[in-house]
Amino acid sequence: MIAPLALLLLALAGIAAYLWYGRIQADRALEDATLEQLRQITAEQPRNARAFHYLGLRLTRARQPVQAFEAHARAAKLDPDDEEIWAAYAGATNAQHGPTEAFRVMDDFLKRHPDNTKLKQERDSLLAILKRGAELFTADKHYNEAIRSYRYWLAEEPDNAQAQQALDLLLKKVNHK
Repeated sequence: MIAPLALLLLALAGIAAYLWYGRIQADRALEDATLEQLRQITAEQPRNARAFHYLGLRLTRARQPVQAFEAHARAAKLDPDDEEIWAAYAGATNAQHGPTEAFRVMDDFLKRHPDNTKLKQERDSLLAILKRGAELFTADKHYNEAIRSYRYWLAEEPDNAQAQQALDLLLKKVNHK
């Protein structure tokens, strides 16, 4: 005979699996929706964070960065705990407002979810891009872009001696021209 607690746990597991499957199916439908369909869905369901998330992704592919950012921001506001939504929001923020704001978005999420590996990886990836960009811009003699990249890097790692020295050398080089 199965104990009542075991039956309850089995029932809860079944419900969780059903809800998980339902979300996957709903996400598939949203992922396959056209831009116009997503606009209609978000108009009809203004509290559907996942619909706004997919609208933002579709707008990004349509090269509409301002509207994509707005959709991602709306999705993040509606669901402050969805790492996928917040990673996309950080990306849209970076595209629209730059790395400083993107780091702020990621940090906002990480304050609530300090152990989240996805956003930590996204943050590390953006920092690595800034570091590599600073080096490449310097090598290609695009000094203003290099200076900007070093400053973004130092805003995130103010004690980084490598970035401080490279920026100091670059500023001296640019000021002596």
